[in-house]
Amino acid sequence: MNHPLLAPTKRTFFFGIAILALIFGGFLAWQHWRTSVPTEDVAAFLDRTVGGGRLRFSAVQIGILRQDEADLQVTVAATARTLRPLYSKVDATEYLRRKFQLDPESTADVRRLLADKGLSRNPEFMGAGPFPTDPYQAAILQLQCPAGARFDFRGVIDAHRDGAGWVFVLSSGGLEGGGPQGEARSAFGDTSFVAGDAGDDARLRARATDLEAFAGRVTEARRNFESARATAIEGRRKAFLSQIVPGRVFRGMAQEGVEQQGTPLYLEIAEISPGNEMTALLRNEGSWHNARTFQGSWSADDEFENPVLNLVSRPDQAVGDAGPFLENTQTWSFALRVDAQGGLSERNQHYQYQFQPLHPEQVSALKARMEAEFRGAMTATGPGLLYHGTALSKTTGTSEPILVRFTGRSEGGESIESVMESTTRSWKRPLHGTIFANSRRSGGEPVRLRTGSNEAAEDAPAGSVLGDRDDLDISLGIKKGLLVGEDGQFTYRLAVASKADLQQLEADRAERARRFMGVLRPGIAYDGILHEAQGFTAKARLEIARIDRQTGAIAARISSLVQLNVYREFLGTCDPSGGSIVLGAMSRGNLDGTD
Repeated sequence: MNHPLLAPTKRTFFFGIAILALIFGGFLAWQHWRTSVPTEDVAAFLDRTVGGGRLRFSAVQIGILRQDEADLQVTVAATARTLRPLYSKVDATEYLRRKFQLDPESTADVRRLLADKGLSRNPEFMGAGPFPTDPYQAAILQLQCPAGARFDFRGVIDAHRDGAGWVFVLSSGGLEGGGPQGEARSAFGDTSFVAGDAGDDARLRARATDLEAFAGRVTEARRNFESARATAIEGRRKAFLSQIVPGRVFRGMAQEGVEQQGTPLYLEIAEISPGNEMTALLRNEGSWHNARTFQGSWSADDEFENPVLNLVSRPDQAVGDAGPFLENTQTWSFALRVDAQGGLSERNQHYQYQFQPLHPEQVSALKARMEAEFRGAMTATGPGLLYHGTALSKTTGTSEPILVRFTGRSEGGESIESVMESTTRSWKRPLHGTIFANSRRSGGEPVRLRTGSNEAAEDAPAGSVLGDRDDLDISLGIKKGLLVGEDGQFTYRLAVASKADLQQLEADRAERARRFMGVLRPGIAYDGILHEAQGFTAKARLEIARIDRQTGAIAARISSLVQLNVYREFLGTCDPSGGSIVLGAMSRGNLDGTD
């Protein structure tokens, strides 16, 4: 029989037991939730960190090693499988050698060309295109691991509860056996080739064929380029040598600093040796006849694009009084660059030089202009030319008629010989001269004649130009066909003696001879006075004993008018046209014993 007080008590007990069971079950459920790590989270973690896009993990098993309030350390065992095939790169050179028997050295040069993009744009390769892809630069791959290959993973992971999720750190462990080797094919670029794959090998073979064809085109392009280059160089060489042939003249200017006017200069190529040595002549505006010698050589770069004339003139090659650059007694040098048009130029610390070539007709005109004075003087002083004119005394104003006869010239033409003659007497005075070839030195009077005091005509009076006892330095210019000039004592005006002048001179000479011979006859006597050098005088008589009118031979006697029977015999000649007698004493006679 049921006791009425026991029924509620029993129900309460079972109710309490139920509550305790619920509390304990909830605690166990909470504890399980707090310590449980989802295997899919661990698998995802391993995919990211260990798989690296190559592996996928599954069949994850977890064991707890240590547990704290919010942290766990667990062991993990899992299976990893490769997502795709994995490859490693092999040596392209060795593979191509082994697979296709290709010699890498045979195409090494063109492969360097392909590697240098700038070099491939050089003109010498313009005809070698198209430019292929270098098979030796290809990524050739060897399969290391097929897709789906299995690997076991063992490791320890530290897990930390972060809110509703977990944060994992791989503490230790890894794939057994080191895991798969290699990389996915995409890691080797957009274009790769798998060793042994028929399709890829065919594509590699095509690249190698293109490379070999390109090597042939490069060889041909280089050959064509070198042939064209050699032709162009030879053309430039010939053009350059044609610009420096002997006789070529360059007209130019030398400017010093900021000088605007400059000094005109003319450079003539005088000689070119079979090698590259050369001789050149430098002139200024003064004269074509005066030139300074420069010697040296020419040089050129391999392309013959910038040839240079290296010329040097020593101090002893300076030309005295020849004007700028020619007369400077110092070493003078040029390093003249030759441009494509044949112009010469140089800029150094002192001068800037610019020269341009002249055409032959320009050279002829230039020489004619620069030689005009010298050639005119040469023509005016030709041997055999006779001038008729006057010498006007600067002191007395007396005008004396004279003749100047040019008698000889040196081989070079600058030294001349002449003689000044009286038109009425037999007086003569030698003249020695020079023709100035440089207009800067001549001052417009290129003919210079000199006669010494000891060369004066003995019988001519001191006031005569023929008897003047000073040295005479005569400067003559050519004006309207006349020789006009002066020295310290006289001014001169001379014209070439015309036929009429010569006829008149001859007529005058004949008249003087007629008159002279009219009074000079055998038996005629002249009384006069003899003057000795010491100042003594003696009265004497000159008697003409005989005269040969054909030869002019004379026999005469000079007798004393003071002492009887004192005389001396003389022989000599007469100059009828000059009105003079020249006598020489003989041993015959009756001399004064008292001297």
